[in-house]
Amino acid sequence: MFTTYQPQKCFVTDSARILIPKKETIINKYIGMFLATIFIKNMPKFFYGNSANPEDIAKLNVFLPSKNNQPDWKYMEEYIKSLPNSI
Repeated sequence: MFTTYQPQKCFVTDSARILIPKKETIINKYIGMFLATIFIKNMPKFFYGNSANPEDIAKLNVFLPSKNNQPDWKYMEEYIKSLPNSI
C-alpha cells in the first residue's frame, strides 16, 4: 500500500483506492500529509498478497488527535507545518 496526498484531479490504476473526505471536512495539503503518514503506518497490514480492498479499508481503525471528541484538524495542520522539511 502506497499512500500520498494528491490535491489535484489525477488518473489512477484499477488497483488504487481513492479516499475522498466528507464535504464538511476541509483537507488542505498539511492535513493531507498528516493523514497520508497515518495510512503509511498501517501498510504492514496490506503486504504480500493482502491488498487493501474497500472492505478492509473501511474496517481500519485510524487514531487521530482529537479535541472535544472531534478530529483536531488544526493540530494536525500545525504539527506538519512545524516539521523542518514540511512544504
